[in-house]
Parts: sequence; C-alpha cells; structure tokens
Amino acid sequence: MQKAKLGITVGLLGATIYLMALMGSIPLIIIAGYVLLFEENEWLKKRLLKP
Repeated sequence: MQKAKLGITVGLLGATIYLMALMGSIPLIIIAGYVLLFEENEWLKKRLLKP
C-alpha cells in the first residue's frame, strides 16, 4: 500500500477528502490544498479533481 506524506494510506486520505466534502467547505479547502501542493501521488490528485 502506498503511503502519503502524512503517514496514512492514500485510500484513507481519499476517503477523508470525500467526508470533508460532505461536512463543509473550510476543511475540504485545507485538505485539498495540502494534497495539491505537497503530495506526489498522481492517483490521489486525479481523485481529488474528478467530480
């Protein structure tokens, strides 16, 4: 399993992004900004930008 720079799996980070989208815009903006700026995993970036 691939790990993100935070130390958690990429799938878990993707699920967290999905849940933050359901909760509100501020947490989503923070996590999405982190992924786009600091993560190197292409799959995660594609999942973030795909509706």
